[in-house]
Amino acid sequence: MTPAQWRLASRLEETLRLEGALTDASLCAMLGADLRDLRAAAGMLYRTRRADRCGEYLVAVPRQREGRPAA
Repeated sequence: MTPAQWRLASRLEETLRLEGALTDASLCAMLGADLRDLRAAAGMLYRTRRADRCGEYLVAVPRQREGRPAA
């Protein structure tokens, strides 16, 4: 991943935590990102268990310290 994709991953995770489940197209529009870069960033978040897919939506995975079970 490029440094820009790492920065995008950070912004993506923050956006998912604030906004909830969003589609790739919505996230691209909100973040002003290219779909290819967004999917690379989302893949990194998925591999590190900080985001998950639910149908066509990308969702943040709750942190253990939040005290909620994962959906």
